[in-house]
Amino acid sequence: MPDLTREQRVAGVRALLCPDNIAIVGASDRPGSWSGGVRRALQRSGFAGKVYPVNPRNTTVWDGETCYASLRDLPEPPDHVVVLVPGAAAAQTITAAGQAGARSATVFSSGFGEGGDPEGRALAETLRRAIEDAGIAVSGPNCNGNLAAPHRLLTIPDDRIRTLAPGPAAIVGQSGGIIMALYRALASRAVAVSSALTSGNELGLCTADYIRYLVDDPDIKVIGCFIEAIRQADEFKSACEYARDAGKPIVAVKIGGSEESRKAALAHTGALAGSLACFDAVAEKLTRAGISFARRSAINASSRRWPAGVAASCALAPRI
Repeated sequence: MPDLTREQRVAGVRALLCPDNIAIVGASDRPGSWSGGVRRALQRSGFAGKVYPVNPRNTTVWDGETCYASLRDLPEPPDHVVVLVPGAAAAQTITAAGQAGARSATVFSSGFGEGGDPEGRALAETLRRAIEDAGIAVSGPNCNGNLAAPHRLLTIPDDRIRTLAPGPAAIVGQSGGIIMALYRALASRAVAVSSALTSGNELGLCTADYIRYLVDDPDIKVIGCFIEAIRQADEFKSACEYARDAGKPIVAVKIGGSEESRKAALAHTGALAGSLACFDAVAEKLTRAGISFARRSAINASSRRWPAGVAASCALAPRI
């Protein structure tokens, strides 16, 4: 979404997290399927809108629910589209979502150059073009869904999340596993998380867009970030300055301090983590913005405990 204004991108995040209905493309009755996990998550969260399963191979799924052949066949235009089909089919689904009138989508599928393979990178470029042409807000690919407690939205297929409760903290990161670990770490400190956002490879929306949206939420007091690579450095810096001006601290962990962690970032989201010297140069300019950065050479237990502890302190501190 590079040609959109900042305001339009923030509106895209809002559409992503507060949809009127959700279509799940790739719906399946297969035991352990991600589609079933997303459906159960939406049921537990109390999502108020309709949820439409889509798969041309099925006429019914999930104990007899009607399964639609395509987004065009839904009884109403889709608003948010969960994309669980792989490769080129994911790009085709984004194109179809735009044509059907959707405002946003989440692409769970991987295989878009995370390991640096040429075929995957070509698919990533195809998906990027589809996102730009469709003009809709897209999280992912290669992400785990999102949680937005104020809107009763939960597309993260984690059965350990039983209830949603708005709170003073929000977290965003490229690793869904780490974001869920931070979510549980904050919960263990009695800090409710209003939003937990997994951004994946960031071919559409990026961390800066999420930060701006979260800063505008009057109930959020602190934003935690887990960063493998900064996709748009200028936009990230601007978003952090926006948070500073609003008096909201950002607690960020950046990996990539060792060859092993750089390889992990490349394998996970296709992110060339780059040297921490470059990241430090950005961080130094932002220290006056009230942003705390942690440097980690590997993903480990302390990588999760450190930001959770600082974020909890910020979230529970009284406003001055």
